[in-house]
Amino acid sequence: VRQQAISAATRPVLYTGPDSVKGLRLCLPKGWAPVNTLAPLIDAGDLALVVPAEAKDCPRLVQAGKADLVVLNNFVAPHLIADAGLPLSAFQIAPKAIEIASHYLLVSTGVPNGRALVKQFNLGLDKLRRTGDYDRIMAKHIASGS
Repeated sequence: VRQQAISAATRPVLYTGPDSVKGLRLCLPKGWAPVNTLAPLIDAGDLALVVPAEAKDCPRLVQAGKADLVVLNNFVAPHLIADAGLPLSAFQIAPKAIEIASHYLLVSTGVPNGRALVKQFNLGLDKLRRTGDYDRIMAKHIASGS
């Protein structure tokens, strides 16, 4: 999952590394943690925070010029922008990912047949990826928000 800088198309932020966002305003919804790459900038006061109560307010704040960027993953971004009532075309998604996040299936060692469960999950996931079904599922249900 790619964590990407999203800015207004009229005021694009080209993320090339942490220094490229120094002095800007990051929209970070209340309760969300910043990506690890940007946390030192926030701690040093080099990246200001705009903290709305709801995530869907970030695209609105970026569009209104009250924040310069929001960091969202490539699956959540289109859904959140649509929830804000805005077109995806009103935003610039920086091509360089700020971070790549991985997701994992964790099974307690106390679960009977836990290792077999993880093995079966991985086999199924591999099959979905090989057949292209994984990408179709992600596009239909995750990226669209359904």
